[in-house]
Amino acid sequence: MRLVKLVSRRRATSEMIGAILIAMITVAMSVAYVTAGRSVVGSQALSMVDVIRAAERRQRQLLSLSYAYKDGEGNLHLFIYNYGSEACTPDKLYIAGQTYTCGSGTYTFDMRKADTNSPFSPNAFPICQKQLAEIRANPAPGSSQFDVILTTAEGGIFIWKISL
Repeated sequence: MRLVKLVSRRRATSEMIGAILIAMITVAMSVAYVTAGRSVVGSQALSMVDVIRAAERRQRQLLSLSYAYKDGEGNLHLFIYNYGSEACTPDKLYIAGQTYTCGSGTYTFDMRKADTNSPFSPNAFPICQKQLAEIRANPAPGSSQFDVILTTAEGGIFIWKISL
C-alpha cells in the first residue's frame, strides 16, 4: 500500500511540474509578444511621423486660383497666386479634357506677371513665391463649367473647378 501512495505522489508532482512549465512558457511567450508589439507600434508611429513630414515638404508649393474669366477673343484668363514657399514652373494645363502646352500647338497657354502685365522671360518662367501670374489659355472651352488641372515641373498637381 505504501508503494501505491509513492507512485501516486510522483504522478502528482510531475503533473504540478508540467503545469508550472506550461505556465512559465505561456508567460514567456506573452512577454515576447507584448515586447514585439510595442516595437511594431513604435515603428508604425515613427512611419506616420515620416509621412507627415514628407507631406509638409511637398506643401511648399501652394497655388491658388484667384480669378478666371473669358475674354471676347476666345481666351480663358486664369489668375494664379503662389502663396507657398517654393517657386512653381507650370508644365501642362488640362482644361475640359484638352491638354494645353506652353508655346505652339492647337491648345496653348502663355503666362504674364499680373502686376506689370509683362510676359515671363524664358529664364524666369517659374511663378515665384508671393507672386500673382496670369495664364492665358487659347482657345477657351465652350462650356461654362469645367475642371482645370495644372501640373508643375516640380511634380505639383493643382485642380480647380470653374464655373463662369
